[in-house]
Amino acid sequence: MRNLGKASLTGTVAFLLIGGGLAACEVSTTVIPLDGSVLPDASNDGTTNTDAPITTDGGTDAPTTDGGGLTVQDFKAAVDKTSCERLTVCCKADPDFSPAQCPAVLGGGLESMIGGLDVPGVSLANVSVDAAKATKCLNELQLLTCPNQAGVPSTEYKQLLSDCYSALRGKVAANGACHHDVECVAGNYCDGAYTPGAAPRAGTFNAGGGTCKPLLALGATCVATDKGAGDNCSYRGSGDTGRYCNTTTLKCEALIAAGQPCNYTSLTCASTACEVAPAATCGTKYVDTDLCTYFHP
Repeated sequence: MRNLGKASLTGTVAFLLIGGGLAACEVSTTVIPLDGSVLPDASNDGTTNTDAPITTDGGTDAPTTDGGGLTVQDFKAAVDKTSCERLTVCCKADPDFSPAQCPAVLGGGLESMIGGLDVPGVSLANVSVDAAKATKCLNELQLLTCPNQAGVPSTEYKQLLSDCYSALRGKVAANGACHHDVECVAGNYCDGAYTPGAAPRAGTFNAGGGTCKPLLALGATCVATDKGAGDNCSYRGSGDTGRYCNTTTLKCEALIAAGQPCNYTSLTCASTACEVAPAATCGTKYVDTDLCTYFHP
């Protein structure tokens, strides 16, 4: 499966389909970083941006570390919209690229960074937003090197995913009730809320939910915890522990070394970069030359 696209209906992809997107995509590529410096316009046309920076509370003031009034819904909508805008820029040379397709495809965000918020039973009151991380995430996402062109350098991609995953914080401590990993505090997963199918990512969420439990150690028997990236070897399947759940061996294993197959998802790579072509291999950049075709009508 590719890192993004219509194949993402199965879930093991970069832009994962967990929940809906926006009703429409308006193209806007203004980004200024938190330090106030001026960056080139995200359209890469050589013009310079002088607009106010993206912030997470609707204004231009610096965000606060407690969320600054930002709701989970606000952040989810901003991720969906910013992802759509950036792809519209990256795919402007493709006459068949349809911006209208973006909202339907980009539901769970890049590498499922906002996955789980729409799972039945999940209470958004159990999730908070780190506004500083959210702002960094959106700025980095809007300036993302196009995966379908030069490819995203692994250092850039790793920083982006770290900031975006860190923007959402679960509040439920170990042994508390949950319906998805996103509700649990970091270092925990939601045990019993998801039953994998014959294919681990083709399972079902259980109406009764589950219980937040500590993540498992290297070598432990593991399971997928949702239809996207989630597992019980790292927080929300982000790879933050240096481990991932090998869904073939069902063991927590060390992140995959450079030159080894990555199964089309960058979160399993130590470099956080899956080079999709010519074969899916962990490497120094995330590249997918077929990216724009996933948004054809």
